[in-house]
Amino acid sequence: YCNEDYWSKTITVVQCEGPSNNLYKFSGTIKLNNNPPFPVDHEQLILRGSQLKNTHWVVGVVVYTGHETKIMLNSSHIVIKRSTIDYATNWLVLSLLGALLVFTVIFSFLYEINLREVAIHHWYLGLPETIPFSFHLTALTTLILLHNIIPISLIVTLEFIKVIQSYVISHDPLMYSKTSQTNAIVKTSSIIEDLGHINYIFTDKTGTLTCNEMILREISIADQSYKFDDNQSIELDCAFSRTDDDLFHMFMINLLLCNSIIPEYGKNKNDVAYQSSSPDETAIVKVLAEHGYKFMERTLNGVTIEVKGVVEFWKILSVIDFTSERKRMSVIAQSSTDECYIFTKGADNVIMERLKNQTDKTFEATLNYLENFAKNGLRTLCIAYKALKSEECESILFNLNEAFNHISQREHFVEIAANQIEKDLVLLGATGIEDKLQTNVPETINMLKGANIRIWMLTGDKLETAMNIGFSCNLLNINMDIKVLSCTSLEDCIRKLKEILLEKNIKPAEIEKLRTNPAVCINLALVITGQDLTFALDPECMELFLDVAINCESVICCRVSPLQKKNALLMIKERVSETTTLAIGDGANDCSMIRVANVGVGIIGKEGMQAANTADFAIGEFSHLTRLLFVHGAASYR
Repeated sequence: YCNEDYWSKTITVVQCEGPSNNLYKFSGTIKLNNNPPFPVDHEQLILRGSQLKNTHWVVGVVVYTGHETKIMLNSSHIVIKRSTIDYATNWLVLSLLGALLVFTVIFSFLYEINLREVAIHHWYLGLPETIPFSFHLTALTTLILLHNIIPISLIVTLEFIKVIQSYVISHDPLMYSKTSQTNAIVKTSSIIEDLGHINYIFTDKTGTLTCNEMILREISIADQSYKFDDNQSIELDCAFSRTDDDLFHMFMINLLLCNSIIPEYGKNKNDVAYQSSSPDETAIVKVLAEHGYKFMERTLNGVTIEVKGVVEFWKILSVIDFTSERKRMSVIAQSSTDECYIFTKGADNVIMERLKNQTDKTFEATLNYLENFAKNGLRTLCIAYKALKSEECESILFNLNEAFNHISQREHFVEIAANQIEKDLVLLGATGIEDKLQTNVPETINMLKGANIRIWMLTGDKLETAMNIGFSCNLLNINMDIKVLSCTSLEDCIRKLKEILLEKNIKPAEIEKLRTNPAVCINLALVITGQDLTFALDPECMELFLDVAINCESVICCRVSPLQKKNALLMIKERVSETTTLAIGDGANDCSMIRVANVGVGIIGKEGMQAANTADFAIGEFSHLTRLLFVHGAASYR
């Protein structure tokens, strides 16, 4: 540890982006003495209220102060949502105000005219023959006499009632969540009555419909799969005891290195808790530790792991983080023998297109295993790697460092560099992780569908997993006509949407009726992937897609990005008249969808409070949605 004078002379230049309200984004560089600048991001940014976990001290430089801090920028005013009753009340008040002004003008003129006639014909009143014109005084008097036409008490009463309704919702004992140990939270009382006439619900899957409690159930390595259950414990132990299988070893090393795990030890070394931004990573590391592959420590320079009792240190040279847009994570690491590798994990469709060989038996076997995992409702990840020569590794690190040193457009340049690096990969296998449904989710979905509410499920999982969960939660059933939209181009998407309309004999008059009466629909479900949704939301195709979607009882969108979630909701909100949309989610990738919905609901779960903080209402479990809508919403709307 060095004193303040030392560090003030050592840190010579700090460059960073301008003030931003994004808590999860920061770009900058730091230059120490005469060394070249090195990049820093949000992981090196300490926000006010942070606690040190894996170090006793830090050296910090203040980059934002006062109103430029992220906390202050996030405290700015947000757009206030108004309910349909608020809009109706406002128009009523404005109409009555206009009527009041018209009556005031008419009555004032009539009074002035009548006053002069009275002075002439009713001499006994003693009025002067010449009366000065005083319209402004007459108008003011008339305005005072007629002002009760404006229902001020109505507005005050409505606001008072909403405050009471907010209190009732937030103190409802039947909406208390034992999991999160929280009651429902009302953040916007002005739209409570909109809860009583919801037409469309847009929901996330992981952490919203499911518990977000991940359990590693199955893995596939090369052409062999292994289940983590008692029935195959002997076979699994034999597999983990092998030391001559390079693919098996590299698969395990990938899972141990390609993550954001930070271990926290208790009083003894066996008492360890793994902290990570992803519950998938925590589930994987826990199971591997039980079979001799342990994650020991993360430092600034690398990761210490234990492989069958042998401690290994891997130097982490660079990390390309996982994002909802990239759908993958990569780590460039160096072993104790100075061998360099790039380890990558991510969504199957993203990894498969970056493989060196797509014809070997590992590729075919992994595709089959992925399909089986998905049919069992498991979340899937593909695992791949590539060995790097020293010259190649140096070139890659140089290009990445150049990209990371950009401040204003860092993500763009990093993505360009990553696309050059994450290619010609060798497929190792896949993982299947179970995420169970929350309690009473199928019953909740049935009740919502029984109230003629259309439900869209938007998830980042693969198509088969999303469909399996759809059947599990009663979003889909065998009596439905389920259409899977799979397109290769915009023209192909237009053609297939027209075929669906023609097959179901949906006429233009019926479509127009659906756009004005969302309660009417047919027994149809649509399943679409993120790539196909890009075509469907294109301006040339959007009207056709909307014509099909509004006829569907359920829609499932898989492998979608946060922006696609938002755009899908906006399509319904803006193009279907007299409709009220509700968005519900638990993670940061649901915030954009929650913001633009008529009603936003956040789940207080394991993904943090970002969705709950963004939403108008926060609940602990998805099943509480029925009570929020059918009890409190209906009572408020009445």
